[in-house]
Amino acid sequence: MVFVPLMFAGLMALRRTPNSSARDSDKMFLRIVTLAPVTLTVLFALISNNRIKDMWGMPMFTSLGLLIVMETGREWSIAMARRAILASSSLIILVGIGFVLHSYFIFGGQVPRTNWPMRALSNEVHSLWRESTNSPLGIIGGMPWLAGLAAVETPLRRHVVIGETLDHSPWITADDIKTKGGLFLFSGAREAAPSLCKGPVNKNILKTQTPDGQPITVFLCLPSS
Repeated sequence: MVFVPLMFAGLMALRRTPNSSARDSDKMFLRIVTLAPVTLTVLFALISNNRIKDMWGMPMFTSLGLLIVMETGREWSIAMARRAILASSSLIILVGIGFVLHSYFIFGGQVPRTNWPMRALSNEVHSLWRESTNSPLGIIGGMPWLAGLAAVETPLRRHVVIGETLDHSPWITADDIKTKGGLFLFSGAREAAPSLCKGPVNKNILKTQTPDGQPITVFLCLPSS
């Protein structure tokens, strides 16, 4: 998309404009700032065999447009800058419209994260907890995405268990869950409660569903008396 404003500004016109006075040190700085994070991320993904997420590119390529302009080595005229601004503004509007359409129509079979019912999920989860115990809900776990949605839409800071074990959550102990209780959320039907639940367990299927119609199973691991 960065090349669209350049095309509207006029690639042939750029070739006829005078050379810019940009210093080589400035160009090198922009090359490092723009290309080094991308290169290191790709190398790390290859070495660790991890998948790269396309959303990572948004913060990484913020300086790409400036780098391209500087690499052209030309002085931009006012008319060229105006055409580039007009093209960029139009592109921003079109991309915004695309995001709105994507929130209503599912493309590629993957539901956008913005379509998840965060507030309804959080309200129902906390209502179930209040009906089951007088203790405050301080620990939420299960599927990380669902646990995060349930935890973030609250005025109090909750401790989130990443998954259903404590392997990736060193800030929580098994005794914490035993004495304070916890709530675990899973997408789809599930019968067995997490092994961290040592006391009484209440299982519920939420009225709130995932955007693709999957039920959400919640296990309330109540505090041991």
